[in-house]
Amino acid sequence: MPPAKMPNKSCTNLILDEGFSSIEVSLIKDGTKYWEEKAGATFTISHPSSNCQNLSILRSFQMDPLVIRIETAPGVQKGILGHYVAVEGYSYLVVVVDKIKTPEKFRRVISHEIGHSLGFKHSDAQEHPIMNHEL
Repeated sequence: MPPAKMPNKSCTNLILDEGFSSIEVSLIKDGTKYWEEKAGATFTISHPSSNCQNLSILRSFQMDPLVIRIETAPGVQKGILGHYVAVEGYSYLVVVVDKIKTPEKFRRVISHEIGHSLGFKHSDAQEHPIMNHEL
């Protein structure tokens, strides 16, 4: 049997939490455009796929136990707006919606965290300003 094909990191399948509003879904789509233009990445919104990297985007709140757990992890600053987590082959982007006050900020947080999922770091901010850690 041939080896399993590794997921293509330039192809990302976004799996959205059911709680996102239609406006938030539109902003998530807008948040992918930077990486489509600058890095040649492609994004779809659908069910998990074995041909692409799968990224679950979770809608969360400031007092959510998951957010509290992330904020208490070593090296994570308090008051996060979003956070990218990769654990045991699964990738998650957590968006803390009650702390994001404007649509533009929501789109920027999404785009920034998607950049992390593609392998970009805060140190890449000179080439990709969206990766500046001070959104």
